[in-house]
Amino acid sequence: MKNLVSKRGKTRDEEVRILKDKYHFLQDHYEKLVKVSKQYVQVGQASVKDADNFGETLTAFGLSEDNLLGETLAKIGECQKSLNSMQTTMFISLLEAWVVPIQKFLEDLRKAKTIKKNLQNARNRYDSLCTKFKKLQQNPEKYATKLPLVEEDLKASQQNYEHLIEQFSSTIDELEQRHAMELTVHIKSHFNAHLCFFAQGYTLLSELQAEIESIGSDAR
Repeated sequence: MKNLVSKRGKTRDEEVRILKDKYHFLQDHYEKLVKVSKQYVQVGQASVKDADNFGETLTAFGLSEDNLLGETLAKIGECQKSLNSMQTTMFISLLEAWVVPIQKFLEDLRKAKTIKKNLQNARNRYDSLCTKFKKLQQNPEKYATKLPLVEEDLKASQQNYEHLIEQFSSTIDELEQRHAMELTVHIKSHFNAHLCFFAQGYTLLSELQAEIESIGSDAR
């Protein structure tokens, strides 16, 4: 088996090693990506709650002041609450268009682990039968009945191993293609969610800029 050469010009062992390296590359990176992305959204959603309290406090403080400063503080508080609402929308978008899809890809990637495990088991069985067959060949007269049966099992084991290599190869190829296409789409969704939030936030804060600067002028 070790000396068998595949259609791709590599020995089967080399081909399997390359496939496993590709699998582990995708698995390691997606596991980390899913983990940090979920943490980012969870921490962000928690920070919005704190910002809501900040906005409520500013609004209440401002309404208690019957002057221009108090009026402005109240507006800033309402602005903060509006920003929080926009940020909540951003994190929902990130969850739906970024975290959920890459998590689904990771789940599909983990399904390939079963094929990889079956592939290793098939290789172990083939190696075991090879060893057994060689031992029987040392005394062909004694094992004349067993030899043909073991040889048949050996051929079947080799065919099964070859089949699983092709199955694992096609699965990894499909996952790599999906990774290239889908991640591009998800990155755009990730970018657009942030772009929308910051654009809306800029517009909202720009409306308050002149008023805040005028208060500074009045204070001087």
